Amino acid sequence: MSVEFNSPYTVFIDEAERRVTVLDQRLLPHRVEYVDLKNAQEAAEAIRGMTVRGAPLIGVTGAAGMALAADESTETECEADCRQFELGRRLYAQEAERNGTGPQTKSGLALSRRDL
Repeated sequence: MSVEFNSPYTVFIDEAERRVTVLDQRLLPHRVEYVDLKNAQEAAEAIRGMTVRGAPLIGVTGAAGMALAADESTETECEADCRQFELGRRLYAQEAERNGTGPQTKSGLALSRRDL
C-alpha cells in the first residue's frame, strides 16, 4: 500500500478491497512498511508474529480478522461456529460454577469487599 512516510496511522481498513493494512512494527524505527492482511489467517499471523504490537492495535487487528473471516464464510459455517461457541460457553460456565469461580461468585466477592 502506498502510504505517506509521515502517516500517523498504524491500521487502514479498505472495505472496497476487503483488506486491512497494518504498520509492520517489527521494522521500526529503521523502516516504515505496511503489510496487507486479506484473510483471518493473515491477521492471526500478524498478531502471532508480532507484526502488530500493543493492545489497541492487536485488538483492532483481531476484530478486522474476525470481520474478514465472517465475510469469507458461508451461512452454514457461521451457524456451525455459533453452535461451537455456545457449547464452549456453556461448558466454561458449568466448570466455573463447579469450581466456585462463576460470575455470581465474583460479583458476590466484589459486593462484600465494597461493603467493608
